[in-house]
Formats: sequence, structure tokens, C-alpha cells
Amino acid sequence: MYPHLVRVVSPGGLPEPVTVENIRETQAARNYRVISVLRRLGLAEDAGRGVDVMVDSMLEEMLEPPVFEDSGHSVTVTLPIRSAVTPSERAWVREVERRGLIEPQDRILLVHAARGERLTNARVRELVGVDADEARRALQRLRDADFLVQHGSRGGAAYTLNESLAPAAGLRLTRQALKELILELAADVESPLTNARVRERTGLDRAEALRLLDELVGEGLLVRVGARRGTRYVRAST
Repeated sequence: MYPHLVRVVSPGGLPEPVTVENIRETQAARNYRVISVLRRLGLAEDAGRGVDVMVDSMLEEMLEPPVFEDSGHSVTVTLPIRSAVTPSERAWVREVERRGLIEPQDRILLVHAARGERLTNARVRELVGVDADEARRALQRLRDADFLVQHGSRGGAAYTLNESLAPAAGLRLTRQALKELILELAADVESPLTNARVRERTGLDRAEALRLLDELVGEGLLVRVGARRGTRYVRAST
């Protein structure tokens, strides 16, 4: 176990005809005697769904897919537990899901659309590893749900995020731009600057808002006043 991944090494190679390339479509028991005993005792479902569960679960959580390696004498599975998707983006996707049912693979597509990307069939294939037909269905599904807007048709079609779903500033702005926004909020003496107010204006979660506020305090741009629930922040005097 590492901070950024979990790696499992199992002795013995993949049983024929399973390979790293067809591991999702092909199943074979490594030891038929063991699996038959476990099946009779009701201790194994024996449906060959283990790899599917791993891949689909990682996709659902917007993590990078597991990596399978077969050295011939052992099989290694690497499960990345870090993601390029930020906690704020995850929270935004969860909020979008309340408006309509989406497939697990659609989440990462929405994140990239929220970042300002124009999604094409080729880009979807690259992001989620599907064929052209499945990519087209995904884009049309999100379009029909009013999550994406289609531009052009057929081979030249591209899709952008529906403006009604525009994410909060915390997803659109750079870290420096977020700090500048917080300093602008602090300049309004009639409305105390608090963690809750930062979250309301940016869409960040509590921990991320606190990190930004702490950084501004450390840079000497804000002063922390009070403690716990009564904590507020004011512009440092120059």
C-alpha cells in the first residue's frame, strides 16, 4: 500500500485463455478443485465479475482504471487511488446527478465539459476507453438529458456544457484567482468573511476553503479573528 496506489501481486500467471487484453471478457478458474469446493459451500459467487467490479468501481469514483500485468509467474493489479478530479468537481457532479440519472462513465465527461472542453467522439473514446458507437451514445445521452449542448452534426459534432449547469467559481477559477476573489470578499466590511461565505461564493468544500484562507493568512494578506464557529477573516492592514 502506497499513498497514491494499492498494488496486489498474486503468484501464478493468468489461466488460459485469459490475457491482460481480454481479462474483462474472458473468465477461467485457476484451480477448478478449489472453486468447485467453494461453490458447493456457498463461499464463492463464481460469476467471474471480480475484474468488472474493480474497473466499474474505479470509473464510478472517477479514478484511473486498474492496471493488470502478467509476468508469467505472477499477476499484478495496480489500483490508483489518486485522481486528477478535485473534491470540488466530485461534489459538483454529485449535484448534477440530482437532476437526472447518468451512467458512471458520464461523470468524467461532465467534469471535462465543466473545464471548458468541447467534447467530440474521439475525445470521449480517449477519456473513457470505449468504441465510437458507445461514445456517440454517451454524448447523445447527455445531450438528451440537457447536460450537454450539441454543435454541428455527424462527424463534425462537438458538445459543450449546458450553461444552466455552469459550475461554481471553485471549478472555473485558478487558485490565484480564487485567492483574489476571497480578498475582494474580505474588502466588504458589511459582510464578515467566513469559511461559510467562501464556500457559498466559490462552491469549494469546507476543507478546501480553509486551506485557501490559511494560505492567505500565512501570506500576511488576511488576519484571522476569533476561533471555531466564530472565526472570521479581515484584510491585513498595509
